[in-house]
Amino acid sequence: MFLGEYRSFWEEVLVHSRKLCMIASTVNGILRAFVGPLVLLGLPSCQSPHPAPKMHADAVANSTDSIPTAPLSGTLRGKSFELGSARYFIDRRLGYEKIDIKLSAGKSGEHCSAPLPDNSASVWLRRTGSEPIKSETIRITSNRREAWEVHYQAEDDGQWCGNGNAEALVVLEPPATDQRLRGELSVCFADETKSCVLGTFVAEYCPISIDAPIRGTYHMESSAAYDPAKATRSEVGDLTKGGAP
Repeated sequence: MFLGEYRSFWEEVLVHSRKLCMIASTVNGILRAFVGPLVLLGLPSCQSPHPAPKMHADAVANSTDSIPTAPLSGTLRGKSFELGSARYFIDRRLGYEKIDIKLSAGKSGEHCSAPLPDNSASVWLRRTGSEPIKSETIRITSNRREAWEVHYQAEDDGQWCGNGNAEALVVLEPPATDQRLRGELSVCFADETKSCVLGTFVAEYCPISIDAPIRGTYHMESSAAYDPAKATRSEVGDLTKGGAP
């Protein structure tokens, strides 16, 4: 008797299992019939067989003689670019040492004031380390780590775009007695609009924002007269790292 009840129990389990399998198979078929096409319709880009093309920067000037003596100009993101103002910054805070050269299409109303309009396109040159700038000719190669870097920032359809993949030829002279930095630049970026600018610039020295004077006062710190022994706490990296203004 016990054996008969045991066999009957497992027979019922087997019947229910078969029913569950049939239901699962039916549901699976429905999902494949209706959900599958919806997924394909909703995610066409994920099924694209064509990968995005790899961008390459156009060739730049082969020599300094090929760079015109006119102010920097060209196109960025398909829009005309003409140099409006040029500034350079020296960050000497321990662990954050760098030199930034900002070449903006915007114009500054006063010395070291932010270029206007505030959405102006700009080209940046950056070198790690705060050692004095010397007379040198620099070649920057696309997709290679160099001492100097170059990138642009430009607004496109209401959004900021940037690109640091570039081929460039840079010529720099040491800052003059008036602290102005003169240079020449020929650069092309690896983007879909073939952005390129070339020409000359004269950049004014400006303190980084953390050292900038406030309340209308003005004090020009000589870029050559820096004494590490007199560095303030703000110059030795106790604040969060940030870019130049």
